[in-house]
Amino acid sequence: MIRLLAAILLLAAPLCAEDVPVVDWIRSHAVRLATPEAGHGFADMQPLSKIVGDARIVSLGEATHGSREFFQLKHRMLEFLVSRMGFSIFSIEANMPEAYRLNDYVLNGQGDPAKLIQGMYFWTWNTEEVLDMVRWMREYNRSGKGRVEFTGFDMQTPTVAAGIARDFVAKADPEYLAEIAKAQSLSTAPSQPRRAQNFGVATATFPVDDAAGRRVRFHGYIRTENVTKGFAGLWWRVDGPSGVLAFDNMQTRGVTGTTPWTEYSIELPVAANATNINFGALFPGEGTAWFDSFAIELDGKPYRSPRFDLDFESLNGYFAGGDGYRASLDDQVVHSGKHSLRIAFIGVPKADPNAIDPQVAAAAWKLVLQRLESSREVYARKDLAPPEIEWAVQNARVVLQCMQMRTGEVSRDASMAANVKWILDRNPKAKIVLWAHNGHVTRQGSYPSMGAALSKIYGPEIVVFGFAFNQGSFQAISQEKRLLKDFTVPPAPAGSFDAMLAASGLPLFALDLRGAPEPAAAWLAAPHSSRSIGAIYYENQPFALMGQLRASAAYDAILFVERTTAARRNLGVAYTVATTESGAREYTDPEYGMRLTLPAAWKIGQATRWGDRETTLNLDSPDTPAAVSIYYRPRAPGEDAAPAGRQRNLAGAMDAKVAQRAGEGLNYRARPDGCLPRTVSGSPARSCIGEFTAAGVATVEYLTWVETDRAHFLVFGRVPEADLERFRRVIDSLLKSALLR
Repeated sequence: MIRLLAAILLLAAPLCAEDVPVVDWIRSHAVRLATPEAGHGFADMQPLSKIVGDARIVSLGEATHGSREFFQLKHRMLEFLVSRMGFSIFSIEANMPEAYRLNDYVLNGQGDPAKLIQGMYFWTWNTEEVLDMVRWMREYNRSGKGRVEFTGFDMQTPTVAAGIARDFVAKADPEYLAEIAKAQSLSTAPSQPRRAQNFGVATATFPVDDAAGRRVRFHGYIRTENVTKGFAGLWWRVDGPSGVLAFDNMQTRGVTGTTPWTEYSIELPVAANATNINFGALFPGEGTAWFDSFAIELDGKPYRSPRFDLDFESLNGYFAGGDGYRASLDDQVVHSGKHSLRIAFIGVPKADPNAIDPQVAAAAWKLVLQRLESSREVYARKDLAPPEIEWAVQNARVVLQCMQMRTGEVSRDASMAANVKWILDRNPKAKIVLWAHNGHVTRQGSYPSMGAALSKIYGPEIVVFGFAFNQGSFQAISQEKRLLKDFTVPPAPAGSFDAMLAASGLPLFALDLRGAPEPAAAWLAAPHSSRSIGAIYYENQPFALMGQLRASAAYDAILFVERTTAARRNLGVAYTVATTESGAREYTDPEYGMRLTLPAAWKIGQATRWGDRETTLNLDSPDTPAAVSIYYRPRAPGEDAAPAGRQRNLAGAMDAKVAQRAGEGLNYRARPDGCLPRTVSGSPARSCIGEFTAAGVATVEYLTWVETDRAHFLVFGRVPEADLERFRRVIDSLLKSALLR
């Protein structure tokens, strides 16, 4: 707590003298916005027309996937661009065919918009703010003022796209049906994972500006236990325009065997033209290694920063993991403070004998795509409309893109850019608004982005708005709990891009980054840290996921929000929670007549209605290392509720779950002899264990099905292999106390 308080106080330091002209320029050139909410007119937004100019594409980023004000501001930007600047297509970072289903509602009022948003899979879009925007699009089309379409350009899930392509072939090319059916089965089968890094690692990014042209000494303490077939060490890497400029990972002097806490160090020069610096802990071996009490000196002077925790009281600022390794904080073995970093070899994950090499699936879909593309004239002679033909071809392409993403042949961002081009090629006179994360819309990032690819194609026809914020809340999945929850972070660190924008004192504004005078131009061109938060965030790490940003190279303009709040979820379930006399929490779903009792400390994180009267509850407990989910579905009228029927359902439950998880692209299998019959609340039940690999970590899923006379229940959760026994004890205790009715 003292360390965190000191870090936050550091943020309040006054501006450096050289920063004052930059802040003055921001304050004098900012387009001050009155509100992020749509429906308040455009008087304050008129200057944005000069920023957009004659652009055909306006890309809207986001610094998190879960900030209410970002989503509201995108809605307001869409309202302005459609109503005042002639934009007519909206496209979102969501799977292409699933997103296009919303277009039927937006144009014609067909379907339930809330359910259609849920059908795009990602919780990121399943919010009140997105639903409000979709409803505005429908009202705009119905008003007769103009026309705006809803589309999507992502390609991570092949199921719907493969079904569309197959249905088309069944009608237009029946002799090819067997081949496309085979390709479809390959695309939905579990994929053999690409071989990830075969070492454990903790990686942090060091601010280039702070170290360029200086000599760095990086030192820290390492302890090992039974380390063989490799070593434990520190590492530091400096990259420049032409590649690696300096690198040391202690390979020739790494730590092996069993050793006590011992200090080790690395010294390297950092070239003045360095573009990226990474450092951390490395463990390419078997056994266990601990790391603690890191320190950095630049030209002999100690260096500290809130960007990363050198004492490992948290994992703030680090990516930690590796294929076959588990990285975690250890409160039992420490050199100083209360925690150290522990990296343990846990074994190479077992291969799924049913998994398919994604290269085989990709090859099959290349043939499908070739068949459909070469048969356009044949299909046209069968009186099939060109749009129907092109839609089938594009869905086959989406499946191929997904397979190529799995093989690493074509990146996700390259495919998303190609899909945006496809949309525009079908609409040659249209202008489009894109919604995606900052990391995808940027022109310059740590990987070749969608924004960079589109800029090569469209040049000055694209204008990119990045988003930034200083402090506040957002929703994300807890890395530790694997539960969707709200996080709150303090003001951005001093010296960061976000802090410089906040220093203007303006709560909400847009800023054109082009044509800035000196010294603002130089500052915007230099790398500075900026929050870049995706679907996952870390507990108790207020400065996690601070990426390096050269703002003027990445964006044309920035939209800044001083303080954000978390996006509001579309729960879809009108439930109540009451506290009983014993202190337990009783959840009631009045629509379906479902009730269940939870221990007092358990909380409901999210309740989602979907499918055929199906509901999933995400639960959070202080006693579990991961989130717990409860699924239930009331029995349909006339459904067999006799004991024999319920036992049949239990017998086939795990086989159905393995098939479902395989369809999600997981290398998933049931653990042999891992299913046991049992009784829960007087009803027959069955507990099973599934296993797969997630982010290079051997992971298990513990599942218990319960068949009552009124409903089907499933209680499940995923944890690293090492946490299985503890997790199972907690779940079994929950099942003993829960009343599933």
